[in-house]
Amino acid sequence: MKKILQQAEAVCDKNVAIATTISTLHKDDKIALENLQSYPLDELDEGFITFKFGRMPLNSFQKLTLYHSEEFVFTELHRNKHNAWIIYVCLKSKEEHFAEFFESMYFEPITIP
Repeated sequence: MKKILQQAEAVCDKNVAIATTISTLHKDDKIALENLQSYPLDELDEGFITFKFGRMPLNSFQKLTLYHSEEFVFTELHRNKHNAWIIYVCLKSKEEHFAEFFESMYFEPITIP
């Protein structure tokens, strides 16, 4: 019984964390997240590749096409006057390199609830 109660509390805590994350998201963040739902991300997480979701300034986003020789792919999920919301995919072995690269482009990761 104690184990079942602990599992129920863990599920409840997770749901509260998700609700808190969602409540802090901007309207445009939510639109991008809705668009993100059409991608099979669960399948990506178990292999050799990883992904990040977030937003970046449009001027940085426009520079991404200059890096076509880099070992990542990205897609635009949403945009407004100032930012583009993207998901990028890269090899797990290169994750740190691309985290630094995208940080230099003012990419702001957004936790997927």
